[in-house]
Amino acid sequence: MTQQRRRLLVVVHVLTSVSGIGATLAVVLVLALGLSTPDAEGRDALLGIADDIQHLLGIPLLSTAVLIGVLSAIYSPWGLFKHTWVLKKLVLTLVNLAMAIFLTGPRILETADLPTAWLVFGALVAQLVLYLLATGLSVFKPKGLVGEKAATRMVGTG
Repeated sequence: MTQQRRRLLVVVHVLTSVSGIGATLAVVLVLALGLSTPDAEGRDALLGIADDIQHLLGIPLLSTAVLIGVLSAIYSPWGLFKHTWVLKKLVLTLVNLAMAIFLTGPRILETADLPTAWLVFGALVAQLVLYLLATGLSVFKPKGLVGEKAATRMVGTG
């Protein structure tokens, strides 16, 4: 793959990740507005909008970020399973996607129930933290190769 195409993959990956953060923030905002609305009809409409944002934007953007990130890593010198920061970022993003699909997504419309609302808001905050951690790994790229510590220990014991 040419360097230009790899850079294009990185640009698409960054755009989908940043847009995913925006979608998650929008879900939080619309949910907060919905839950603070005294009118049941207005609340239900806002919860429906939050649900649409999550299912039509948040989950597809996260899925695309995972797919493009994997392709970008495979075709870059960083490799998918070569550097620890790439592998950690993949794990963080997959956990984030799983939370969106299995935890927050199915429960948004149920947030009129207070315990469910706390669960969904907590999960959304956790998703934002996962986005921040993945972004930090991308920016700082901590050193370390996958399997490096095990190889170092084996050399030291011989």
